[in-house]
Amino acid sequence: PYDYLTGQIALFEGAQGKENIFDRVDYKETEKDYFTKTIIPEILQRIHPGDTIFLETSGGQRNNVTQMMLLARILTYQGTKLKCAVYSDFFSKEKEIYDVTDSFRDFDLVNGLNEFGSTGATGMLESYFKDTVASSKTVVELVQAMKELNETIILGRISKIQNKSANMKKKLESAKNELDTQKDNPILAVLLPIFRNKYEQLSSTPELIKWCAANNLIQLA
Repeated sequence: PYDYLTGQIALFEGAQGKENIFDRVDYKETEKDYFTKTIIPEILQRIHPGDTIFLETSGGQRNNVTQMMLLARILTYQGTKLKCAVYSDFFSKEKEIYDVTDSFRDFDLVNGLNEFGSTGATGMLESYFKDTVASSKTVVELVQAMKELNETIILGRISKIQNKSANMKKKLESAKNELDTQKDNPILAVLLPIFRNKYEQLSSTPELIKWCAANNLIQLA
């Protein structure tokens, strides 16, 4: 399989005539924790922040996909961009190759909502929707409203918090209604009601003070 893979990649324009374009890392599936103890450190020495990753997730043992997802999260954390992940179904009649990038990036969406709920930060959500072509204007406006509320809290602009909070609640409702109608982002459609229930607990000033204190934002509280 390795020789076939390298042969196919070498056919692409730009790969021909280049040396050392393949960097093999052998994987011993029989050794316990070999992936986390040996493979991940080796890969991190060869892939650096700013690099672009393309993943092929087919084949291997059943837990290989889980390991690839773990690797993708670590690489993303160090500043490496996941451009595309695919799954090749060679056993079907059509022998199709499926794009599963969104399945990997859905973790960014979940973590982004959790990040905002815990710290008020919107960086991860902004990054997620920046790379999501299908992002609607309504959802982008929701993220912007979340960012404005966070900045208002961080800067201690007490007189503007109620207004920013009301605006975010309005954008949250609009996004939910749109997702319920279009169904273009099923993960976000599932998460938004959960997020809204948690956010509504922060819609009053006393609850915001409790939230700041619980998240070690003592001065802001």
